[in-house]
Amino acid sequence: MRAGTVALLVAGRGTARIAQWAAGVVLLAAWGPVAFAAYAAATGVMSWLFALSGGTERAALVLVGAPGGRRLEPLFVWFALAPFAAALLGWAAVALLAPGHPAVTYAAAAALYTGTGTATVLVGLWRLRGAARADAAAFATIGAGYGVAVALALLAGAGVGVILGVLTATAGLVTAVLLAALWRTVPVRPAVPRAEALGALRAVGLLAAGEAVALAGVPVLYAEQAGRVPAPQISAFYVAMLVSGAAGVLWGYLLRLWQPRLSAWLGAHPGAAAALVRRVALGAALAGAGVSAAGTAALLAWGPSGPLLVAAVAAEIAVYTAVTWAGFVVESGDDRARARSTLSGAVALAVTAVAGWWLVGAGGATGAVLALVAGLAVRGPLLRVGERSARAGR
Repeated sequence: MRAGTVALLVAGRGTARIAQWAAGVVLLAAWGPVAFAAYAAATGVMSWLFALSGGTERAALVLVGAPGGRRLEPLFVWFALAPFAAALLGWAAVALLAPGHPAVTYAAAAALYTGTGTATVLVGLWRLRGAARADAAAFATIGAGYGVAVALALLAGAGVGVILGVLTATAGLVTAVLLAALWRTVPVRPAVPRAEALGALRAVGLLAAGEAVALAGVPVLYAEQAGRVPAPQISAFYVAMLVSGAAGVLWGYLLRLWQPRLSAWLGAHPGAAAALVRRVALGAALAGAGVSAAGTAALLAWGPSGPLLVAAVAAEIAVYTAVTWAGFVVESGDDRARARSTLSGAVALAVTAVAGWWLVGAGGATGAVLALVAGLAVRGPLLRVGERSARAGR
């Protein structure tokens, strides 16, 4: 993929992400903290649903992008649409049965995240077809939807329900356009054998579980800080995760753009892939362990400080980048490798939670970031890819 195309794709995703963040700031100012809390709580709680689309997209990039995998494309379209359809039906049912209940807001947020996730999978399929510009156009449109929603809040006094409805409708419109164009160009293909369809579904489940586990560490640390550290420390952690999250989202997206070439490399050089993953994962583990130990010692000696928090965030981004790359390669292999990667993420989550409980009490936001680094350090040695697994990703 050319550098200009990558820049265009990153700009499209960046537009949507910046619009989402900016909308939150403007809506907070327009509504005040009480009304905004309903929006923040619903979108925060339901954000985990995006992991479903992450798993489906990754599986599609691996399986549909493999030689002869195009016949699986319609199957992944259905995998992408199912959560969105279920969320829309659930939203309608809750709105009819309990109008005005807070559950309606949560159901609307669920529809928003599953709708955006469906669009994410569909643009991934378009990228595999060589039509990468559809990705940029889709997410620029989603970003524009946030602009429309904010305008309605400022100019027409729209509330939480209307805003979530506008955002969901935007995601639905993007999905409909992508889907209509996709189906018009889908050649007639024989039905996918049941065993192969179940294999694809299993890959989606494993990768979605891995995505969910990877996302869970930060909410756990927020929960561990609640009522235990001063409010300014929680705010500092929020800013730290905003920076770290932006870097992580960009890196994850670039890895997805690299997926077709990665699959080809794994198939052609399985031994080199296995050796490189071992070196990167071990190096990240050693670096993470060193950062955790040194950071904890500094925290206990001098207490939390701005410079120490900045250094911890920079180290967390570096270790996360290396470990995530190794995990991405492992997950591009077979189901055994994907299961191993998911298990490594679960172990990392457990270490983050246990270390976080102590480190948060000792150092607030800085301790929470060091707990993330500790979890990543433990995950590194658990990531392995054998030659057989690498060939399976071909």
